[in-house]
Amino acid sequence: MGLWMESVETLRSVEWSKSWLWDIKFSGGPIATEVPANFTTWFPATNIEENIVTLETHDFNGGLSTFSIPKSTTLFDLKVTFIDDMFLSIENWVDHWVNHEILGGGKYVACLESSVKRVDIAKLTGTNEIVSLNSYYVFPKGVLYSSGNSENNFHSSEIEFVIAGIIDKSHKKHSK
Repeated sequence: MGLWMESVETLRSVEWSKSWLWDIKFSGGPIATEVPANFTTWFPATNIEENIVTLETHDFNGGLSTFSIPKSTTLFDLKVTFIDDMFLSIENWVDHWVNHEILGGGKYVACLESSVKRVDIAKLTGTNEIVSLNSYYVFPKGVLYSSGNSENNFHSSEIEFVIAGIIDKSHKKHSK
């Protein structure tokens, strides 16, 4: 068998990761309050973007060439798109989190320990076996818009979080 045919067979033997095999769950932080009661065991996210690696470089000139070397990392973030229940429980939870727990009703800004909540992000196999589980402390960043439209759809929102701390990152080892 030729080299090209062997490569095709190798490609066919790989079980590729699927973009829909994940799960996310929020819980209270060291001090912060819990998520809404109907979302304590699961979270109705429809999309996530988890910043896994951020590497900035330093560019310099040497002779007639430009070179780049690793320099540092920067802010890690997480974006979550979710649907809400008819009582807007998640929207109200985030509103309370930001305006009361973090901003103290406009009277103060809470310390980081009081501002964060835990989020667990699991990547799964087709049989719901956990391949990796990343746990972070996060707090909201930017805006959460409440929007509506004239279509008959679910109420969907997107919010960005700052990853303020890594609790644990565990990955299942691949075995053949």
